[in-house]
Amino acid sequence: MDFANGEKYTGDWVEGKRTGHGVFIYAGGNRYEGQWIDDKMHGKGQMDFVNGDKYIGDWIDDNRTGQGVYIAASGSRGAKYTGGWIEGNRTGQGVYNFPSGDRYELIYS
Repeated sequence: MDFANGEKYTGDWVEGKRTGHGVFIYAGGNRYEGQWIDDKMHGKGQMDFVNGDKYIGDWIDDNRTGQGVYIAASGSRGAKYTGGWIEGNRTGQGVYNFPSGDRYELIYS
């Protein structure tokens, strides 16, 4: 389905809402592929950001929540964070890995 604002959704619909598996492309170029419930990203999915960053992991009610991996584009030093998320914020134990081989383990509270 193409939206008037330039966004596009291809995937499952239930009673007029994105539910199941689908791909959503935002007007600004970000792209989400994964699970949906009641028109919200919910379950496993991947967001590819227009700047080259990406997040692969759990979603609840349109927020990164659960376990996930955030990979920064090379222009952002190419760091990869693996760990917990709550409502889009890093939480709990996590690990940063950098292309240089540096590795940092930390705990967010």
